[in-house]
Amino acid sequence: MKLFSPSGSPLASPRTSFSMGSPLKAAGMSRRTSRVLVFAAISSAALLFLGSSPLRASVVRHSAAPEGRPHDRSIYDGLPLPPIRSWPFGAGAQGDEEGEWFPDWFGNVDEIGPSPYDYVPRRRERKARVLFLTEYNDCKTHQHARPASLLPYLERMNTALYEIVDAALRHAYVEVDVWGLGWKGWDASQPVSYNLARRVLPSAGPGAEPVGTGYWDVVWTFARFGEDEMMDLPGGKTLHLHQIGDCHGDMSTCRVNGWYPRTSNITITKYAHELFDAFGSYDWLQSNYPSFEMQLFGHSPDAANEWDFYPPRRWADKTRDATVLGFDGSFYPIRTTVTDAIREGTTFIERHQHPGYTISHSDDIYRHPPATYDPASPTYEKHVATRKDFAKSMRDSRVCVFDSALERKAIRKYAQALLSGCVIAGDLPTQHEREFRDFVIQLEPEWEIDRINAAIRAALADPLELKRKALAGFAFARQYYTNLAKVDGVLDLVSEYRAGARGYVWPAGFSAKCRTYWSEGGYRPPWCGTEGMRGLEGR
Repeated sequence: MKLFSPSGSPLASPRTSFSMGSPLKAAGMSRRTSRVLVFAAISSAALLFLGSSPLRASVVRHSAAPEGRPHDRSIYDGLPLPPIRSWPFGAGAQGDEEGEWFPDWFGNVDEIGPSPYDYVPRRRERKARVLFLTEYNDCKTHQHARPASLLPYLERMNTALYEIVDAALRHAYVEVDVWGLGWKGWDASQPVSYNLARRVLPSAGPGAEPVGTGYWDVVWTFARFGEDEMMDLPGGKTLHLHQIGDCHGDMSTCRVNGWYPRTSNITITKYAHELFDAFGSYDWLQSNYPSFEMQLFGHSPDAANEWDFYPPRRWADKTRDATVLGFDGSFYPIRTTVTDAIREGTTFIERHQHPGYTISHSDDIYRHPPATYDPASPTYEKHVATRKDFAKSMRDSRVCVFDSALERKAIRKYAQALLSGCVIAGDLPTQHEREFRDFVIQLEPEWEIDRINAAIRAALADPLELKRKALAGFAFARQYYTNLAKVDGVLDLVSEYRAGARGYVWPAGFSAKCRTYWSEGGYRPPWCGTEGMRGLEGR
């Protein structure tokens, strides 16, 4: 089979061959539509392969039920999807400085549809009922006799939690509810189980009865929820799944301040090594919690939504060479070095202005809380505007500069930048390290600004390789780092727990090399030593 580019130039024969006939006929496409899809699929097959990458032809693609799906991904079902190693920006594309060789699916999923690499939630027997147990507001701004909320809906600029909710709302096999402290109808003087049994679903209409004990399959909490004594077992067969917040400082941040050893059935961390560091010792768990019953611990990567973070349709529409994003400080050495250089005028890198961590509201918003989360609520407009501004900075930049912190975390910016078609310049996190190495401009935390400038300028001087990195990272993130994949992974953990699984689940490979937690005397692996930013590394 001879393959051709859109400009008519022949492509090299793919290393993997496959039949294109039956999937297209089964999809019932017109000849013109078939040609578009054939090119997308053939272009994928024409790539050079990285055999150890998880993006391999044997990826199982599950068909979800049609309801609740923003786009029909079934047109790609059954097609082999080899890993993207390099896009053929070669013969016939050398003069294409505007990047028109990017495939038709490189863009906003809500405008142009899915890519063949998009994660597709697996088929399930029925919808899972998931209650996201959250806090409406921070007690520091509204009177409550309880600890300050870590993730208040109203005040927190970072919408990570509610982006997960947004993805769950699009998942074909999830029935979503959002409720908790501060939301209308919650009784803060009573424990969680009391409130859950008396929940009346907002969608049920006037006169509806409470759902009763055990209605939800899983209650999902984040970081910390209210006072510990109010967090009891949810009741019935409902499971409690808790996502740990950031583990700054020593391990007590995770093990004590933000964990529920006696009520949660499943505990997940956003970063693979934190699961290992904080909960990897069963002996420690047993000695510190004598009545502890083993949970299912899982790694659930930080992710983003492909309808919030997406690339421009044309590479030429990117208007910035490089932008540094995120808070700077001792925990983020690369960002701090670049930000200092911007102030001193010794770098070409631009900066996205950090919006701050808090969003303010009028007193009336606090006095009249809604019964649940509504992504279209006027109360949420400031949050959405802040997120859109941040996403635009990534979308407009060819290179996004940030770091994984001293702890080497795959923070959400990794997912957000990759989904935005922005090539990351930063250090490598501990998870998916081999894959990230293929499409990240690698920097080190000890580097001075001259070396950082040189590395990014060298990458910008090779636009074909830069575009390859952008496309490879985009395809990888659409398969592994979306919230649809995250929600589906949580449902898998719930199913495994009900089937009797206990222990540890790391779906993404990770390394356990030298890293440092953020505080004086913060935890380091014992073999790393105390010198340098990460001990043995970077001397």
